[in-house]
Amino acid sequence: MKDAVGFSNWLFAEGACSEAIAWAHGKDLATAWTTCERGDWLWWLLHRAGYKWERATRAEYGRADASAWAYYRRVTAPEAAEYERAVVSARREYRRAMAEYEPTAWAEYVRAMDSALDDFERATAPARAEYYRATGPAWAEYNRVMAQETRRIVGDVLRVFRLAPQAPNRQLEGESR
Repeated sequence: MKDAVGFSNWLFAEGACSEAIAWAHGKDLATAWTTCERGDWLWWLLHRAGYKWERATRAEYGRADASAWAYYRRVTAPEAAEYERAVVSARREYRRAMAEYEPTAWAEYVRAMDSALDDFERATAPARAEYYRATGPAWAEYNRVMAQETRRIVGDVLRVFRLAPQAPNRQLEGESR
């Protein structure tokens, strides 16, 4: 598991997203741990590997996350408000369409629901794309900070994790710090 092929196989077996698998290609666990800038990916890795948080380290992580999340929300508040203003009428129309419909058969209900949802998605797509474009840098910064904090709090991943002796090469077992 410490080598790049073993790590890639483990990610695939554990159901990592295709973006993470592509990013980790050719990296071993230690390299991925020290270079990953996605806090959510490091959290996923810890969770999937069965890492057991001690109360103090979990509390410290929670404080770091709360601080980083508050900063993200503050920075993206104008974009979030603009997105809400842009989609309010589409949301209202979707709710109206669903409230007026009285299903007489499941298939008819599903068709009506799908149609209303498609209309909602079309109406809100430009605002959603603009929201993600505008908040993307802040989201990347939030993840970078949380990756840094995760590494600081958890420590050396090779010390923290070891291959579980009773499990196949795809499973890791967490150790307490």
